[in-house]
Amino acid sequence: TTLARSFRSVPAVLKLVDGLFEKVPEARAGVVGEGEVLRHEPHRADDPGAVELWPLLCGSGDGDDREPWPLPLPRRPTDPQPQLAELVARTIRGWLERGELLESRGRPIRPDDILILVRRRGVIQELVVRQLRRHGVPVAGVDRMRLEEHIAVRDLLAIGHAVLLPEDDYTLACALVGPLLGLSHAELHELAAERGSERLFSRLRTFARTRGGAFAEALARFERWRARADYVPPYEWYAWILGAEGGRRRILERLGVDAAEPVEAFLAEALLFEEGHASSLQGFLHWFELGAGELARDPEKGGGTVRVTTVHGAKGLEAPVVFLLDAGPRGTPPERSPLVWSRDGRGRPHLPFARRRKDGRPQAVARWVAEDERMRAEEENRLLYVALTRAADRLIVAGWAGGRATEADIDGCWHGFVRRALEGLAPDIARRPLEPPGGERGEVLELRTGPRRPPRPAGGGARAVLPVLPDWIARPAPVEAGLQSPCAPTRLPELIGEGAEEEAEELPPVSDAAAREARRRGLAVHALLEHLPAVEPARRRDVARRLLDVGFPELAAQAEALVDEVLRVMELPELAPAFGPQARAEQPVAGRLRDGTPVLGRIDRFVLDGGRILLVDFKTHRTPPSRGAFPQPVLRQMRAYAEVLAGVFPGRRVEAAVVWTAGPEVTFLGPEQLLPERG
Repeated sequence: TTLARSFRSVPAVLKLVDGLFEKVPEARAGVVGEGEVLRHEPHRADDPGAVELWPLLCGSGDGDDREPWPLPLPRRPTDPQPQLAELVARTIRGWLERGELLESRGRPIRPDDILILVRRRGVIQELVVRQLRRHGVPVAGVDRMRLEEHIAVRDLLAIGHAVLLPEDDYTLACALVGPLLGLSHAELHELAAERGSERLFSRLRTFARTRGGAFAEALARFERWRARADYVPPYEWYAWILGAEGGRRRILERLGVDAAEPVEAFLAEALLFEEGHASSLQGFLHWFELGAGELARDPEKGGGTVRVTTVHGAKGLEAPVVFLLDAGPRGTPPERSPLVWSRDGRGRPHLPFARRRKDGRPQAVARWVAEDERMRAEEENRLLYVALTRAADRLIVAGWAGGRATEADIDGCWHGFVRRALEGLAPDIARRPLEPPGGERGEVLELRTGPRRPPRPAGGGARAVLPVLPDWIARPAPVEAGLQSPCAPTRLPELIGEGAEEEAEELPPVSDAAAREARRRGLAVHALLEHLPAVEPARRRDVARRLLDVGFPELAAQAEALVDEVLRVMELPELAPAFGPQARAEQPVAGRLRDGTPVLGRIDRFVLDGGRILLVDFKTHRTPPSRGAFPQPVLRQMRAYAEVLAGVFPGRRVEAAVVWTAGPEVTFLGPEQLLPERG
């Protein structure tokens, strides 16, 4: 059982496919078995559609269609690839401007209806993308690219190497004429010519001092970048150059918006490098050049743009309108490997042998070469089938031929296969003239099926319109104030009101050993004061001893004295509310003071007693202060607590009791001392 019904393509496309693999014997291998006939049954039998074969564009030379980037050199008027790219871009722009109807769907063609296919990656992809953007057609760019091969990434690499070693004249020259530093080739020639053994960097400094202008600007920018390169990670360094230093804008102005994605992918590589390596510019450049990544897009996600991809990458895709651009003899596969593989009994590669020239091959090698050629031809035929059947409504086949292409070459390429198939479908074939830009007039072969519908009036298309950018887009963003970390109340800045300085005194310094001992003693006292109020008075001494024995065994010699000290504090009548059942021990408190300062602390004991707020703080490692003075850090602490609590419980009177447990002695602070502005 064969799956002959096609739910994708209109009859015009299927008639071409069936006719090609029936009437062109060279195309059958690998697609149609011996004695079989390929027949598709269209599910969309009544939908209109078309197949067009554009004439081959012929040039005077072969060129090299495998360049990763079309060099900015003057091209001959007879170069066929720029002509074809211009013709495709003009055609698509015309469709969008006049609202060309997609007849089977009853609406105008949109950019994401269009899929452009090439047999292999090369200059034609970049030329088509560039021309589409020049004509205002939304395009996603090429589907896959080696980052290190893109000219924008090469400029970024050149800047990095030049900063690391300015004495490398060639690298510095490449960086100077790139968009980041911006010298023209004429200025570089003036800078580099007749300098003898003088380094280019030294010459640049001389020109910057004596002539100024572009030389001074390039040197100043370069020196800023050098000064920072040793102190920041690669990602931060490049992001600063591209952002604050305006590098991204200069690159896009010179190379176009299609350079944006490679630049962003390069920054992503820098960030990835920093995750697993020591951050150095030299290390990043070495790591990147050892194995630069690829920029890859998902061709299924058009996003309202024209898609450009290879035939191999288009497997599983479809589009209403498909262009197959390099179907000519220059679209042949890459040159053969110098090796050929022998095959085992299952046809799998076994051992490599030198391919050698045809007249010098041993019989076994000749057999393996023939087998290799047969497998390559079958794969090419399968790719042709994939390319033709991606089209749902319209298929346009085009290509070019080099000056040395023969009639046999043209007849044996994909373009020749399609031409022979269409000519075999006469008289259903229409012919119309086509005049490409800068090329000779040719003839289009067209196969149409289904009823024609009248075109819509002009102006139904939607051409890309660039928005007007606001004036703030080029200004650096203002620096945001950093988040303020909460302060412990004892470390707050001066909070004492006017006239209180003469009443305050600082706590005297202590040695480190004494501070450690006082800390352990303070923790023990605070633990007892936290837990003992919940214990029956008759059992408090025994419970206190056990707590000290378990939690503070190093204080065994002081245990009895500490228990006595705590019990005396708890017996003070003025502190009775603080040890009552409504009081809270070790109460966390957080808030902001009037000036916005965040405060985070802990109140030893805290109680809401009628209309007042009573907070108690125990001091265990100091003797009571002298008469008429009060320690400034303690006053700051109490005022901070009071201000926060006054905001939480408005309308209540705030009082604080500072208890010197060694006495014990209690110092009460009223609202006039805690909140002098309110008191």
